[in-house]
Amino acid sequence: MQKKEFSSVDIAVLVQELKDVIVNSRVNKIYQYDKKTIILKLHKTDSPQLRLVMEAGRRIHLTSYVLKPPKIPPGFCMALRKYLSGAWIDKIEQYKFERIVLLHLRKRIGNWKLILELFGEGNIILTDEKNKILQALIFKRMRDRNIIRNEVFEFPPSRSKNPFEMTKEDIKQEIVEFGETEVVRAIARLLGFGGFYSEEILSRANIEKNKLCGALQDSDFEAIFNSIQNILSAITLSKTQPSLILDEDDQFLDAIPLELNRYKNFSVKLLKTFNEVIDQFYLKDTAHKKAIAGGHVNKLEKEVERLERIISKQKQVLDDEKKSILNNKILGDAIYSHSGEIQMLLDYFSVTNRVGKEWATMFRAVLDAKKAGKTPATLVESFDSRNLIANI
Repeated sequence: MQKKEFSSVDIAVLVQELKDVIVNSRVNKIYQYDKKTIILKLHKTDSPQLRLVMEAGRRIHLTSYVLKPPKIPPGFCMALRKYLSGAWIDKIEQYKFERIVLLHLRKRIGNWKLILELFGEGNIILTDEKNKILQALIFKRMRDRNIIRNEVFEFPPSRSKNPFEMTKEDIKQEIVEFGETEVVRAIARLLGFGGFYSEEILSRANIEKNKLCGALQDSDFEAIFNSIQNILSAITLSKTQPSLILDEDDQFLDAIPLELNRYKNFSVKLLKTFNEVIDQFYLKDTAHKKAIAGGHVNKLEKEVERLERIISKQKQVLDDEKKSILNNKILGDAIYSHSGEIQMLLDYFSVTNRVGKEWATMFRAVLDAKKAGKTPATLVESFDSRNLIANI
């Protein structure tokens, strides 16, 4: 499995998808599964329950499978629960084009930011509305900033520029300054795409990745800019193609959000969203790593199959829940629209009205009225005389 960390492109696509799903949801529960991984269980009206995985230095995505949390939650998890249980998610964003994701949350008593750093060893940091650090997965002092409780949070110094804010002339001027540097390295450093997507940009532009910046022509800069814009517009317009890349043995090789030249001759498994792609990839990736560590490949492959069956069943349950919600809404609307007639029926069978009358006589009177087309008797389908129930 190739994917070791998220690129800025991966994060941009995931955040774009998550905006439509988790914004305006509420934090029900928070779990911590290991030293670096938390899951937020989210509730959103008329939607199935959502589970947002946040792993410092590695990933963020929705997951459809359930892990068993530890019986005793770690201190960091307890601290997050203290502040964020019941909080609403107002916003999710990627900081500039960096590998940093921010969740903006609110309650009546205040606002918070949950900051996930996906570079290096990673971190998860909670700040208040004034950016004062309340909690962190890892507290530490660094050369350029500190992650210390009660200090103001500062983002790490940007080593690259935001491609969404760069014009064609900006890109040309910046790349020219790299002189004798290979263009693939220049793009990776300048725009934060990393080597993987820098190679893709040059492949789409039909430019050799080892070409020196000083040897680029105006037509090359035009092609590079158009290639970059093609990738950025696919992100902003959600024109993605989330795929799992398969090797010769149909094992997952990579997880990508866009169609890439690098993999044009590979087998692919297309899914609806990049969140689903990442969820499946890391499910198998985690099992694979455990197998290598413990030497139990066959056992863990069976475990993966078992989890995939669970996922399939859970998806069916979610589909059934959606249908149930819709049916209940239709039923509720029908009851509401006929509330007057239903109340008339209830009044007819009230204790006061049935004094001195036999149930059978009352049932017969209603059925006669139904035959005559009288309201509200027309609502009655049948009677269960044994249990004294009217079916409407």
